[in-house]
Amino acid sequence: MKIFPENILRLMSEKDRKALGPGGRTASECRDRFQRGEEKKLQKVVADFLNLKEIYFEVDRMDKRTSGKPGRPDFRICYRGRWLAVECKAEGGVLSPEQRDTLEKVRKSGGVAIVAFGLDDVRTALRDMEGKA
Repeated sequence: MKIFPENILRLMSEKDRKALGPGGRTASECRDRFQRGEEKKLQKVVADFLNLKEIYFEVDRMDKRTSGKPGRPDFRICYRGRWLAVECKAEGGVLSPEQRDTLEKVRKSGGVAIVAFGLDDVRTALRDMEGKA
């Protein structure tokens, strides 16, 4: 695999960069791709946990883009009669403005909204919701 300096990659067409495979990605593109992969892993762990605990949740397909509204949380969970919105982020991940606005709307509507960097964040939110129906 041939790796080119970023200043050269920026001058190349998208088609030529794609032809290079992984060597045609800039450092920021590699970081973004890694974070997306880590977020997908976290989403799978959260879904497996919720299924194991038989907690109702909705989630968009994780393997392709959906037609859902931008900013919609990764997980919409009904627990103890309340709504929990969970946005999964890899360490260092940042919310988009749409995600931030949606989570704030959930909070203002009486729901619980969190950004989860690991399964423990989800477990803590569920534990905090115990008895607060």
